Amino acid sequence: MTDTWTWATVTQASPLRIKVDGDTTALDATTDDLVGSLAVDDRVRVHLHADGIIVTGLQGGAGDGQLPGRLQTSGPDISGQNLNNYWESGWYRGSGVTNAPTASWYHIQVFSHGSSWVVQFATRLHANLQYYRRNEGGTWQPWVEIAAYESDTGWVDINFRSGYAEYSSSTTYTCQMRRMNGVVYTRGLMKASSGDIPANSSITVADMPTGYGFEPDYSIFSASGSTNGSYPATVVYTAGGAVEIRTGGETLPYLGFGGHSWPAA
Repeated sequence: MTDTWTWATVTQASPLRIKVDGDTTALDATTDDLVGSLAVDDRVRVHLHADGIIVTGLQGGAGDGQLPGRLQTSGPDISGQNLNNYWESGWYRGSGVTNAPTASWYHIQVFSHGSSWVVQFATRLHANLQYYRRNEGGTWQPWVEIAAYESDTGWVDINFRSGYAEYSSSTTYTCQMRRMNGVVYTRGLMKASSGDIPANSSITVADMPTGYGFEPDYSIFSASGSTNGSYPATVVYTAGGAVEIRTGGETLPYLGFGGHSWPAA
């Protein structure tokens, strides 16, 4: 066989057989594959030589089937895994990842110069926030924030669950949140849609706008109205974005939602 570089078409995937451009039949010879996971009708670059046939490339570049998971279109889901173990160059995604900046969902890029010299970037999926860290000589350095939240989102309405609403239609009582310079603020007054907020209860009453969660859950006492004047309840802002209230021994005609603040997650 003459030593030649040429184009061919895959006619059979296993065992691999190709038909060289200009030929009428496939070559009946062992074909070595340097690309991997080829399919019938793939256009390939081949090296024909005295000792056999080698497929060296795929027209149009490698697709997901020819790439390891860390280099495929979306990257592997590594939720719950330890990010310290991901040092090979590629991109990953997941939430609850050990040694990520927080437990939120991230897209993660890794650039490697060997297992002891690595750079990782972690970008929040639901917020304008990005972190960076490096492994220097086998030791992981702390995460550094390199891109922060927008300076001011303005006031954004929370989304009440069924059975709960703002205390009145007056804008004075509108329940809203605002993210400004890395801090979340709240304002407003809420109530049950019918009757009082029940006593001795733990209730999810609303959902925060995307990107306003706190990690871990953030709890704060809030002054509330009761039949005997002021009676405290606890408002819990969860990492998952829900707003929960936990009441004590009295029913509440309203609950203060304003005056709370915490670092943006």
